[in-house]
Amino acid sequence: MVNTEIKKIEGVYLVGKNINIREVDIDDAEFILSLRSNPDLMKYVSPPEKSLKQQIDYIRKHQLIKNQYYFMVESKQGERLGVGRLHSIKEDGSFN
Repeated sequence: MVNTEIKKIEGVYLVGKNINIREVDIDDAEFILSLRSNPDLMKYVSPPEKSLKQQIDYIRKHQLIKNQYYFMVESKQGERLGVGRLHSIKEDGSFN
C-alpha cells in the first residue's frame, strides 16, 4: 500500500512524496515573472506583471488576502517547479 499522506508543517508547508508545496515569498518573484513572461505558459491566464517590482508588489498584496493561498511547488531538492493559487476559500475549507 502506498502512503499518500501529506503532512502539514509550520502552518503553510506541505511535504509530499515527490514534491513540496509552500507559500510563495518575495524571493520567488523572479522565478514567477519568468513563468508569467512565457507566452506558451500564459495562454489561458490573466496578463502578467511587466516588471520584477510589479511581481513583488503582486506577491505582497496576495500575502495579505485571507481567503486564498498562493503557493510554490518545489522538487524534493528545492528546485522551483511551478506556482499556483487557491482563491475564494470558504470558512469550511472549500473553495470555488
